[in-house]
Amino acid sequence: MPLLIAIVAVPTAYWTLIWAVQRNLLFPAPPASVGRRAPHDSVRVELSTPAGPMEAWFLPADGDPTVPGPAILFAHGNGEIIDYLPDTFDGARSAGFGVLLIEYPGYGRNPGRPTEASVRRVMTEGFDWLATQPEVDPERIIAYGRSLGGGAVGALLTQRRPAAVILQSTFRSIRHMARRLLVPGFLVRDPFDTIHSLTQHAGPLLLIHGDRDDVVPIGESEALHAAFPDSEYVVLPCGHNDCPTSWPEHWEMVLGFLARHGVQAQADVR
Repeated sequence: MPLLIAIVAVPTAYWTLIWAVQRNLLFPAPPASVGRRAPHDSVRVELSTPAGPMEAWFLPADGDPTVPGPAILFAHGNGEIIDYLPDTFDGARSAGFGVLLIEYPGYGRNPGRPTEASVRRVMTEGFDWLATQPEVDPERIIAYGRSLGGGAVGALLTQRRPAAVILQSTFRSIRHMARRLLVPGFLVRDPFDTIHSLTQHAGPLLLIHGDRDDVVPIGESEALHAAFPDSEYVVLPCGHNDCPTSWPEHWEMVLGFLARHGVQAQADVR
């Protein structure tokens, strides 16, 4: 009998703990004090949500602002805030792409709590804001997510239709990732079912993953590519947090993918 009690009690206690702390593990938001304010050439945006206005930063494209061009809606990883990111997108901006950096609820200076539902809401609001800007062509909005941001992009796909999707170091679902921790799927509060959400996307898909990723195993992107064989799949010699997104070679790859699928930048960039 004591053995039977232990067999039941130990996993029950573990699962109870996981239920209580999983959002702290999934959303380890860095404090805003370690970041910095928006760059001088950016636009601070407030997106309306039930939890209050959510800060985002718009980085305008280089070039003629009177000519509507493409824009990237970017969702970052779970241990980042937008303060870290502007310099990363110099290559995209110089090629004529505007960039909207989405900040999650409860991250940076934003109110609220991060959940799949609240992240979906701010992603949708960000997409809609971009679509109304005179310098943005609403038919050329690209959704780009890194790590947890890939799940955020998946959540967006249940609501909106971007011209193209780019997922870097992303999982097929949090439920699948949780199995590595012996957590049954029904305990996952924010499943971010990326592989299912991608069925809503009929456009081009680029998958990028590092072959030494020990946080989100490369098998996750391999599974996404197997499920969507028309996707383009690029393996890089890096881990989870050291795959370069600021290097010119990275943007040559990404912009080449977009050009092959007709998502062109405006021609008259500086």
